[in-house]
Amino acid sequence: MTRPGKRKKRRAILAAAVRWPLAGGLALLAARLLGRSAGGPLDPDEKCISQGLCRGCRALGACRSPQAELFRQETGGRLGDAPERRRS
Repeated sequence: MTRPGKRKKRRAILAAAVRWPLAGGLALLAARLLGRSAGGPLDPDEKCISQGLCRGCRALGACRSPQAELFRQETGGRLGDAPERRRS
């Protein structure tokens, strides 16, 4: 027969083996959901949240769309500024 102390120890180990991976999975799920709702980075094939207007967009700093990257290049990295016009 097993002793009562050993049985409790096994239960604690099994409970921890289930509890920690479950807690980690919930933490990852929460982080993913919060990242989407906070206006996270856009993939090039995701729909623009600012109707294609990069100036003043809250997601511009993290956006990876080709239009946003071009806007950042034209503005010299200043987020939200209008691009300078080139004089001929």
